[in-house]
Amino acid sequence: MSLAARFSAAPVFSLEVFPPKREGDVEALYRVFDELAPLHPDYISVTYGAGGSNVGPHFEITKRLMRLGITPLPHFTCVGQSRDQIRAQLDRLAEAGVKNILALRGDPPK
Repeated sequence: MSLAARFSAAPVFSLEVFPPKREGDVEALYRVFDELAPLHPDYISVTYGAGGSNVGPHFEITKRLMRLGITPLPHFTCVGQSRDQIRAQLDRLAEAGVKNILALRGDPPK
């Protein structure tokens, strides 16, 4: 469902998660998702690392939310990525069935 449609109805309940920095911690995050699913959030926002630094975990977390029936709102920035990399990431999200993306400018590299 489009998030725009949800915002035009009743109050919206959302959460935001940050992909873990340590690889093993993602399983702990998935356990939290199992606990949060019964709360029926309208969506869970998934942050995106600076310059696309956590693209892999970001995508896997987004897919996991979809499997749980929770609408993901993945963040997406273009800073530090080529046009081909941007297109590949957007195509990958579209192929996974993602309907909503939070597009952000992102922090310019130092």
